[in-house]
Amino acid sequence: MFAQLFEDPELLLKLKGLMKAALARSNDLLVNDALRLLSRLMRKRGLIMEPKAFKRISLEMLQSALLMQCPDLDQLEAGVALADVSF
Repeated sequence: MFAQLFEDPELLLKLKGLMKAALARSNDLLVNDALRLLSRLMRKRGLIMEPKAFKRISLEMLQSALLMQCPDLDQLEAGVALADVSF
């Protein structure tokens, strides 16, 4: 079956699309759970985040999860530089 998959580029593209959609949906659910937990913990501890800041964080997380943005070369290099500094 896997041999047939690699021989048929159209089938491979369809499978790749389905896998990306499943991953995006999974990431969307994880982001939703994380934001819900953050909100609950903040309320429990009496912490307040400005709605504008919370919305910005929420939108960035959702955008990343749903669009599955891949970093470009500059972002990768910046991430490597940050990783080197943090360790």
